[in-house]
Amino acid sequence: MARITFGAPWLLGALALAVALAACGGGSDPAPAPTCDDTVKNGAETGVDCGGGTCQRCDDGLGCVLATDCTSGVCAGGTCRAATCDDAVKNGAETGVDCGGGTCLRCGDGLGCALATDCTSGVCDTGTCRAAACGDGVRNGAETDVDCGGLCGPCQDGRTCAADGDCRSGTCRAGRCLAAAATACSADAECASGFCTDGVCCEARCDGPCEQCNQAGRAGLCDPVPGGADPDQECADQGPASCGQSGVCSGQRTCALYAPGTTCLAASCGGATSSTLADTCDGLGACVDGGTSVCAAYTCDGATGLCRTTCAGAGDCQVGFACAGGACKEAPGSACAFDGECASGFCTDGVCCEARCGGTCEQCGAAGRRGFCDPVPVAQDPDDDCADQGAASCGLNGSCSGARACALYPAGATCAAAV
Repeated sequence: MARITFGAPWLLGALALAVALAACGGGSDPAPAPTCDDTVKNGAETGVDCGGGTCQRCDDGLGCVLATDCTSGVCAGGTCRAATCDDAVKNGAETGVDCGGGTCLRCGDGLGCALATDCTSGVCDTGTCRAAACGDGVRNGAETDVDCGGLCGPCQDGRTCAADGDCRSGTCRAGRCLAAAATACSADAECASGFCTDGVCCEARCDGPCEQCNQAGRAGLCDPVPGGADPDQECADQGPASCGQSGVCSGQRTCALYAPGTTCLAASCGGATSSTLADTCDGLGACVDGGTSVCAAYTCDGATGLCRTTCAGAGDCQVGFACAGGACKEAPGSACAFDGECASGFCTDGVCCEARCGGTCEQCGAAGRRGFCDPVPVAQDPDDDCADQGAASCGLNGSCSGARACALYPAGATCAAAV
C-alpha cells in the first residue's frame, strides 16, 4: 500500500472539499436556491423569509437594513420597530402620516382619510380631509353647533352657543340658545325670559286667573283674557242663585260675577193681590231683596209671580174692577173722578155708571143703587136741574117729577090771587 503524505496544504484543502461534497450527497446535486418560505434567513433576506426587497416586509422585532424591509416602515438599529403616532411614517391604521385611523390624532386638511372621524374638520371627501365650511353638515372650525355660530350664521333656539351673538334669539345661557318671546315652547328652560306659558315664551309667568300669553297678535305678552271668555276653564259657574262666578272671565284678570239685575230668586205671588218681587244680584256677589208690590186693580199671575198689567177677563182683575179693552177699570158703582177710570166709560155723580146718565133729573149714586142710572125721586133736585119759575108761571116748580123731568106746578095751584 502506498503511503500518503498530508504535508502539502493544497492537498489538505482538496481533502476537506471532498469530505464536504460527500456530506452533501457526494457532490452529485447543486444546493437549492433561497426562497421566501424556506424558514431560513438566506439570500437577500434581512430576517427569516422577509425583507431584502424580495420577500414580504418583516414584522416588528425582526431584522432590517432599510425602512422598506419593515411592515411598520420603521427600521431602527437593524430591527423593525412597531408603528407609533410620532414616527413620521404612515403606518399601522393611520390614514395620513402619524394621524387618523382612530389611534392617532385626527388629520389636518389635505391629509388622507377613510372616515370623517379621521379628520380634524370632520369632513372626509374622496379620501382627503377637507377644510371646515358653514354648509358641510359638521360642527367644525369656529362653529358652536353644526354649521352655525362662530363665523357662521346664528344658531336656532336650543342649539349650542358660546355668546349671545351665536344665537338667532340673541340670548345664550349656559351654552344654549334660548328662545325669544312669542316663540313656541314646552318648558321654561327653553325661553330667554325663563317663562313658558300657553305654549309660547312669555314676558312673565302669566298663570294668574284669566291671564293669557298667546292671544292673536299679542303672543309673548301677558294679557287679561277678554271678558266673556274662559279658554282655560278657570272660572266655575256657581249659578245665578249665588250671584257669584258666572263661568267666564271679567276682562280684568278675574272671574266675572253675575251682572247687576240677574235674578237670584224668582218672583212669587203673595196671594191674589200682591207680588213678592224677584231678588236680583248687585254685581258684587250679593243677592238683594226685591221687596213686595201691591197689584192694585189687577191680580197676581201665578205663572210669573208678578202682578198682571193687562187683563183678558174678570179673573185677571181684583174685586171692584172689571176688564175693559184689556185693562182693569173701576166696576159700576165704584167712586170715580173721570170717565177713563170706569170700565163702563161713564163717571157720573162721582161713581162709575152703567150709562152716561146726564139727562134732566137722572142720578147714578142713589143709596142702594150706585152705578145704576135712575130718575131723581119726586120733589128732589140734587143737581139743581129744575129752576123754580114761580107759581104765577104755572111752570117748573124747582123739583123733579120722578120721571126724568122737572115737575110743573100742580093743578089747583094758585097762579094769581083773587081780587
